Amino acid sequence: MSARGAEKAAEPSPAAGSEKREPTAPAGDLEEFVFILDPRQKRRVVVHAPHDLTKKELKRIEQWMKIQFVLDDEEEPAPAPQCPPNKP
Repeated sequence: MSARGAEKAAEPSPAAGSEKREPTAPAGDLEEFVFILDPRQKRRVVVHAPHDLTKKELKRIEQWMKIQFVLDDEEEPAPAPQCPPNKP
């Protein structure tokens, strides 16, 4: 094995799904929907789907999204403390 081959073998492989993929054009009957997650527009969700869905299909998509995404509440601001109303 060459020195470069040994060096390349020692490099960690990227985690599954972590490599950047180029967006693909939606198929003829699908539309692209983009939901921006942050103000700097660096985080977004892109969905290719038909424009019209049934309630059953939407429910399936909602359930699928719940298991596909890892939720991280750390960036959510804490709710403002509620002060009791002043009593005269």
